[in-house]
Amino acid sequence: MLTRACYLRKAIDQYIHDQEDEAKYLKLSRYKLSKTEWEQIETLTAILFPFKTISVKLQKTSRPRIDHVFWSYESLFNNIDDLKTMLTRPRYRNKVWIKTLALAVEQMRLKLSKYYQKTEHPFVYSDAVILEPSGKLLLFEQDSFEPHFKSKYSHECRERYVNNYESNLQHSQFEATLKRKRTMDEESDETDDDYYRVLAKAEKQRGIQNEYDLYIAGPTALKKRDPLGWWKINSPSYPRLTMMFRDTFAVPATGAGVEREFSKSGRVVTPIRARLNHTTVTESMLVKSMLVRQGEMLTYQEDDADELGTHDDEEEETAEVNFVCDLWRTLINLDENM
Repeated sequence: MLTRACYLRKAIDQYIHDQEDEAKYLKLSRYKLSKTEWEQIETLTAILFPFKTISVKLQKTSRPRIDHVFWSYESLFNNIDDLKTMLTRPRYRNKVWIKTLALAVEQMRLKLSKYYQKTEHPFVYSDAVILEPSGKLLLFEQDSFEPHFKSKYSHECRERYVNNYESNLQHSQFEATLKRKRTMDEESDETDDDYYRVLAKAEKQRGIQNEYDLYIAGPTALKKRDPLGWWKINSPSYPRLTMMFRDTFAVPATGAGVEREFSKSGRVVTPIRARLNHTTVTESMLVKSMLVRQGEMLTYQEDDADELGTHDDEEEETAEVNFVCDLWRTLINLDENM
């Protein structure tokens, strides 16, 4: 609502100013915001915008986002640091309301730190970062992470792989690969044994003992690729590690998806359909989800009128988002001498 008010600021002020009826003008003018109040709203909107953007991104369920959690926290901390620097500039320093806002920003940092500390215990966050082929351990090499975090997270991830996946012999694709290798080994010329012995020794010297070591030692993905697609292509090379990837990336980054399912069930089970069997409710929700995933939209005759002008609404929403982005950049990039 604040974003829309800022976007329509000129229109709102002009509407109040153009009222010909004096009584109506006096009535509306009581609610007219002052220049200081508009400045407060714009500053507050810009401060909250990065948090809204990251929250919306993490709440998506069409693609896994569990590997973005650590980076999202880092981005928010960086935004808060930029805000604290911005509030100390001469333009804001002498404003009374800035002191209250500065205290609120500091409380935001403390609150964010409280939840960030809790991500140290659930290993799924660090494992997801490592199993993202475009990054692997690169995130833990950033200055914001302690030097020991890289080896710590990598060692713990490797231990979980060895304990839970390396000894799993039920993967049919892996068994087929082993069978093909045995057949090729039986047919190979034994004069090549020395060659393969040297290769095995070289791998051992590099510390490669299993699929995890081979994955970490290999190059990162050269171009941005959906991790699901990368692991689908490379699963023959890492059949057991792929199983670990599937278990890890099946965890949603937030509980928004579960909340959406409860909302959907509330629209299926209405007061006039309160005696539906639970199996019917489940199947109805699955069918609707399948149709949406296939790109088909469920349309109802009673909603046709509401759908008019949808394209225009989307364009206006995009314009509002661009407006707030410009507002954020303006606040952060202001000259300190202003």
